[in-house]
Amino acid sequence: MAHSSLIFVSGGVRSGKSSFAEELAITLSNKNGDPLVYIACGISGDREMNERIARHKTDRENSNYHWFTLEYPVAIERAVPSISPNSIVLLDCLTTLLNNEMFPPMGGFDEWKRADFLESVKESIMSGISKIRKQAACVIIVSNEVLHAPMLDDGATRAYAKMIGSLHQEIVAMSDSAYLLEAGCALPMKGGAE
Repeated sequence: MAHSSLIFVSGGVRSGKSSFAEELAITLSNKNGDPLVYIACGISGDREMNERIARHKTDRENSNYHWFTLEYPVAIERAVPSISPNSIVLLDCLTTLLNNEMFPPMGGFDEWKRADFLESVKESIMSGISKIRKQAACVIIVSNEVLHAPMLDDGATRAYAKMIGSLHQEIVAMSDSAYLLEAGCALPMKGGAE
């Protein structure tokens, strides 16, 4: 199988990163008629998250394009059997996926303190991305940029920030292109325009 492309899209809250990633996926899909797959990592938990999930679903439904949505808040490699080899896959979003993996809803709240646990979480996420990439024509990963503010906390917030920063670096290193969204403007950080 030919090398599939990997695109990383990050930005702050409400920066327009998901909309940009969706438009990019549609543009790539239109080139060859490739199917669109959306891997949703969000979990309904509070009113704000419920509203965000509903807004993203509505945006996709109103886009005039058919999105095949897969919901995997953890263990994203389970999506592979549902992805056809020529799919354009949009994973939204890495920060939510990491949160779900680091802080499982069924206990284990202190596991993030163990280095071996954090390493297994990182390996699981990277392995899942690699397996999806081997299956798809293109994978677009959306993530929040959370490292602009200083980290004063020495606990879970700091461990999370270090993990997301490490994942970002590793994913960007293997990506074909990377974009940073600021106020709806996509700034190419690596690679050229698709």
